[in-house]
Amino acid sequence: MAFRGRSSVAPVVVLAACFALLNMLPMAFVPQPSVQSRIADRLELNEATSAAIAAATTFAAQPVFAASFDDEPDEEEGFDFRLIATLALPGFAVFWAGFNVWRVLFRQTGRQMESAQGSAKPGLRAED
Repeated sequence: MAFRGRSSVAPVVVLAACFALLNMLPMAFVPQPSVQSRIADRLELNEATSAAIAAATTFAAQPVFAASFDDEPDEEEGFDFRLIATLALPGFAVFWAGFNVWRVLFRQTGRQMESAQGSAKPGLRAED
């Protein structure tokens, strides 16, 4: 089996390619002041044009105000059941939490009253 050595040319070629790519990149990440001012002027002009177009088209999209003035008086719609639908679940959750807390509190108080030492343990049965 013949011994194959590594070529020393490959790393040199890779380094030369990297150096060439780095030289193609611009040296500064920030544009020159003259280029920056031209870009800012263009952006300002574009923003002004966009604002003018938006203002001009907004008035055309507004509904006619005469449609809001009805000759008929507002009818009474009655009770809004969305209020009950919105408050039912949180109300039930508060009730359930209060029920569980007070139930345990009353059980513990009853156990403490049964014992002579004031401890809750003597009032417990074997299955508790």
